[in-house]
Amino acid sequence: ADLTAKAHIIGTQIQNLNANANLADGVIKADSNGKKLDLNIDKLDLSKLFVIAGMPNYASGIVNAKVNLDNIDFNNLNGKANLEAKGILNAATLSKILNKNFPNNTSYDLNTKINFKNNIAQFDSVLNSSLADLTKLQGSFDISKMLLNSDFNLKINDFSKLGFLLDRKLKGKAEFNGKVGFDKSLNFVVNSPNLFEGKLQSTLKNNLLLADLNGVDLS
Repeated sequence: ADLTAKAHIIGTQIQNLNANANLADGVIKADSNGKKLDLNIDKLDLSKLFVIAGMPNYASGIVNAKVNLDNIDFNNLNGKANLEAKGILNAATLSKILNKNFPNNTSYDLNTKINFKNNIAQFDSVLNSSLADLTKLQGSFDISKMLLNSDFNLKINDFSKLGFLLDRKLKGKAEFNGKVGFDKSLNFVVNSPNLFEGKLQSTLKNNLLLADLNGVDLS
């Protein structure tokens, strides 16, 4: 990695910052006048980033991001951020983690937009892959209080691609929708109107999981 930077700091306060780093075959640029922060991440190689971080190589691909903060008070963030990542999941690494034969050449495409206001992040994400499509993940995360509220829609167009998880052949398709939250513990609601010719209604609250499967045929 190569880094060039100019900074003016008084005490612990940044008065001025201009930094450029060549990292993981990409470029990271940061500019600040002591009040605002602009961060640009361009074409980082994700597999090399995992190596630098000392983490398993979960995926290959390219990461781009832009962050524009109206202040650099991390107790009261205001601004916006965009993140894009696209590539191939690492079948060998994920097979070891899941103890399953994860399929080769599984692609993914992630797009996330975040707006920060008074330390609350409003987010809107889409994650498509060759296994399933998370067509909607929208909600808010209160950074100070560690509170999450979100809604999601998930489409599985071909269950045969997920048969490796259960070590059996699957067929059909389904759509799921629901809510995911966090307030000291994880909670969620997951519903499907067309799961294996039946319906699913499930909830997790206070560490208690309730599930109602009506007419589901797993044969």
